[in-house]
Amino acid sequence: TLVVENIQLNTEFKKCCSVIYSDQNQTYEQIKSKGISISLSEINKQKNITGLKKVLLQKVFLSKTDNSFSNFFELLKADYIISVHRGDHFFGFLSLGTDQPIASLKGEDIDLYISIANQMAIAIENNEYIKRSNEMIKKLTEAEVREKYLRELETTNKALDTKNHELQKLYDELKNTQTQLIHSEKMASLGQLVAGIAHELNNPIGFIYSNSKQLQHYSRNIEDFLSEIKDNTHSLKDKKDSKHRIDTDKIEKLLPDLKALITDTVRGSQMIKELVDNLRKFSHLDQAERKLSNIHEGIESCLMILKPRIKNRISIDKEYTASGMIECNPGQLNQVFLNLLANASQAIKDKGKIRIKSFDDNNNCIIQIKDNGKGIPGNIIDKIFDPFFTTKDVGEGTGLGLSISYSIIKDHKGSIEVTSKEGEGTEFKVTLPYGSVSKRSG
Repeated sequence: TLVVENIQLNTEFKKCCSVIYSDQNQTYEQIKSKGISISLSEINKQKNITGLKKVLLQKVFLSKTDNSFSNFFELLKADYIISVHRGDHFFGFLSLGTDQPIASLKGEDIDLYISIANQMAIAIENNEYIKRSNEMIKKLTEAEVREKYLRELETTNKALDTKNHELQKLYDELKNTQTQLIHSEKMASLGQLVAGIAHELNNPIGFIYSNSKQLQHYSRNIEDFLSEIKDNTHSLKDKKDSKHRIDTDKIEKLLPDLKALITDTVRGSQMIKELVDNLRKFSHLDQAERKLSNIHEGIESCLMILKPRIKNRISIDKEYTASGMIECNPGQLNQVFLNLLANASQAIKDKGKIRIKSFDDNNNCIIQIKDNGKGIPGNIIDKIFDPFFTTKDVGEGTGLGLSISYSIIKDHKGSIEVTSKEGEGTEFKVTLPYGSVSKRSG
C-alpha cells in the first residue's frame, strides 16, 4: 500500500495498482490500487492470465505497446506493468498509468521502478518467512517436535540472513542510482542553460570577428601607405614638391579607430575567458574528491551561468562575511546553489531582487538565498524536498532538483531549511559545518 501511495504522490503516474499472486490457488488474491477502481474477479477472469505471468518472469518490464496483453493494460488503465518476483518465484505485478502525455521511460528510470518492484518482492518473501517462523514457534510448544522445529527455525534464520544481504545489495544499487540521478540532474540543469550561455558567448565572439575583419582592412591601408612612402622616398627631400608629399592624415585618422578596435577585442576576449572560467569552476569535472574550496567562488560561477536569465530583470544583492573555505565536493555544492538560484529567478515573474548573504555562526558557515517572488503555498511547503515533487508544468522540471540538493547537503553533514510567504517571497538557509582544516584556513 505504501509503495502505491508514494508512487501516486511523488511521480507522474496517478493510476497505480499492486496485484499479489497465490501459488497455492493459482489466482490473484490481493489488490491495492490508487486512482482506479478494479476488482480481483475482473483480473482473474482474463483469458491470457497465465501467459502474462510467464512473460513477466522473462521480460520483467512490459509497456502498453505489447499488443499481446492489451486487455490487461486497458483494464488497469496502465502504461507499464512490472513483474514482482524473486528468481522463478512470481509474487504478482505492479502497474503504472497516467492520463497525461509523458515521455517513455528510459534507462535509469526503468531500473529505478524495477528496483522498487524487487524490494516489494523481498518484503513479501520476508513476510512469508516470518509467517512460517510464527507457525513454527507455535508448534515448538509441543515437546515431541521441539527439536525438529528448532532445526527448521535455524534454517529459516539463515535464509532470512541471506535475504537481508540481498536487501543490502539492493540498497547499495539504489545508492548508486541516486549518484547517477545527481549527475543526470546536473546535466539537465546545464542543458537548460546552454541557450543562454551560447548567447552570452555569441556577442563577444561576434564583435571580435567583426573587429578582426576591420583590423584586416586597416592593415591593408597601412601596407598601402608604407608602400607609398617607399615609392616616394626620393621626393621627401624636396618639401616644396606638393605632388609627392605623403598624406599623413590617413594614418592619423586610422589610429583612434585602431585603438578602439583593439580595446573592444581585448574586452570581448576577457568576457569569453571569464565565462569559460566560471563554467569550469561550476562543473569541477576533474575534482571528484573533496577538497578545500571557496563557496563564494562557486556562487559567483553560478550567477555568471544564470546571467542570461537574470540580467536587466533581477538585481542581485550580495553580502559575504563568512570565511567560506569549506572542505567539500565543490561540484556538488555548486549544483545546490545553481538549483536554489535558478528556482529563485523562476519565482520572480517580472522584475525583482535576490539577496545572497553568508556569515559564520560558531563552527558553521550559513548561506541565505532570498527572493521577493511569488512564494510557496503553505499546503505544499513540506513536500518540496520529496523526490519527483514539482509545481512546474510537465517538461519544465524533473522534481529532483531540491530533493538532490537536500541529499547533497546532508552528505556534507549540513542542513537546508526553507521559509516562505505567498506573495512576499522565499528564503532558503543552508548550514555547512567547518572542519578543523577549513576553519584554520578561514
